[in-house]
Amino acid sequence: MLQIVPRMDDPDQIVLVAQGRIAGAALNLLANEVACHKQSHRPLVLDLDGVRFIDRDGTRLLRCWMADGLILRGGSLFLRLLLHKRGVQTD
Repeated sequence: MLQIVPRMDDPDQIVLVAQGRIAGAALNLLANEVACHKQSHRPLVLDLDGVRFIDRDGTRLLRCWMADGLILRGGSLFLRLLLHKRGVQTD
């Protein structure tokens, strides 16, 4: 299960706080949320502190969004190592 909560306390960027797993059917939820907020033309940050796992499809999706300017932030050591192994760097 994945929960995404927009944190709008910064007028210069939009931070989406994700909790759970970025995998399977949850990718559609994340894709819809990102698409909705990308229209604001402010930098979009995905906070990974509450994410426990990202599958390979999720990694590919994040990589594509990062090419469009998405910023990944945080995440556990496990998650950062997993993403690093798959060629994705976080802040």
